Amino acid sequence: MIKTLFIYWAQKFKNAPEIVQKCLLSWKINNPTWTIIELDDTNLYDYINLDEIKNLQNKNITKTSYSDIVRIFLLNKYGGCWCDATTFCNKPLDCWLYKNIQSGFFAFNKPTKDRMLSSWFLYSEPNNYIVSKWKEKTIEHWNNNDNVTNYFWFHHLFGSLYKSDTYFQKIWDLTPKISADLPHYLQNKLFSVPSNDVICHINGETPMYKLTYKFDTNKYNDNCVLKYLYDTTNLTFIHIGKCGGTTIVENFKLKQYHLNRNYLNNEKYIIWIRHPLKRFVSAFNHAHYLINNDTSNLNINNLSLDNCFAPMRIQYKMTHDHTFSLRYDYLINYFGTSNCLAESLTSDNLQIQMLAIELMNSELEHINNGIGWYLFNGKFVEDNYNKIIFVGSIENMNNDILKLSNMLNKKVTKPKIRENKNNKNTFLSEKAISNLLNFYKDTDYKALQKLVEFNFISTELYESYFNYVL
Repeated sequence: MIKTLFIYWAQKFKNAPEIVQKCLLSWKINNPTWTIIELDDTNLYDYINLDEIKNLQNKNITKTSYSDIVRIFLLNKYGGCWCDATTFCNKPLDCWLYKNIQSGFFAFNKPTKDRMLSSWFLYSEPNNYIVSKWKEKTIEHWNNNDNVTNYFWFHHLFGSLYKSDTYFQKIWDLTPKISADLPHYLQNKLFSVPSNDVICHINGETPMYKLTYKFDTNKYNDNCVLKYLYDTTNLTFIHIGKCGGTTIVENFKLKQYHLNRNYLNNEKYIIWIRHPLKRFVSAFNHAHYLINNDTSNLNINNLSLDNCFAPMRIQYKMTHDHTFSLRYDYLINYFGTSNCLAESLTSDNLQIQMLAIELMNSELEHINNGIGWYLFNGKFVEDNYNKIIFVGSIENMNNDILKLSNMLNKKVTKPKIRENKNNKNTFLSEKAISNLLNFYKDTDYKALQKLVEFNFISTELYESYFNYVL
């Protein structure tokens, strides 16, 4: 299967109506393993040359007809999928498309009695016989016409080929048929209150919905079908502590799981990671700083990220006799540094070793609750790889934020990465490094290995996480 999808909006997607941007997002979120190519009038000719149609730019041609020409040229050359900018992806392509493309071609069947197929979603292998002949007919049609003679000219060319070409007919007959009625089901219901039938339809097996951007935006409200459909994307951030997650949440305004992993079934995930040992050091220093930070000059009613590194935790500290718990605070101060804690995991003094293991395994805060904890030591990745749409890292923070902003069509200015400058003690001895690599080998590193296996992070990044350099 050619896992490339083409989608086109002449004026660029950043300038498109909200419904078009939501549709694009639905394809990205549901198909993280696919290459999705956003086309517009500035980059279209980087992919195809339409000069086989003489004087195309001088013809009286609608945007719809122009996009029909574009899609048949693209699919003939590259293969893959074409989807109109107003199609909303409801199920991942990997879940249903493969079993329907044994003929090398797919389209939804019979939108009306006089049309054999819909063209708003097409799949083809490169140079597939149907697409090649359809392209030839398209070129012939426009070389002999200067105007759109019929809105459905593109579909009628397909019908004509089916009647006149027996091999063409055979391929289409062999193509599995899924009715175009299913994706059209919501078109006249977008602004009604979602009924049980509508909800069941959306939660059922319909792979996509054909929508429209031509509607009165004043009809849109939080209780309509369209809002319910938007919410099916359910984009969620797995906020692993000390991996730059606050920066991601602030810039992208995402729902998050933080010190919580009660994940739901209908979510799509963004994850941010970091070198496990550096994350450990940061987690220890973070806790040590909060426990020992002087709060006497802070106003409990005026705490924010601008004047306080962890407002909720500091507020808790100011109203209790501890910061996390009496025991946790004691253990952090007992060891004093991340290096001392890590070395103590193999201390000759059994009492000190037990205290170190107790702190390392505490369910409070971020030392134990790392990459492996959130990702169930890699099992989460195995079970939900098709729901993970992006994995970024603090090591590639700026580039990954740019990639994510492009994916979500959200403009992010140069992000401000929060850093506690009071936490400068990052030294780890060889003994400490060895102990930590052993401690996290079956948790964080197993999870990271799964991210490599499913191509969410590079082998190079994974291997760099075994070297600790200040």
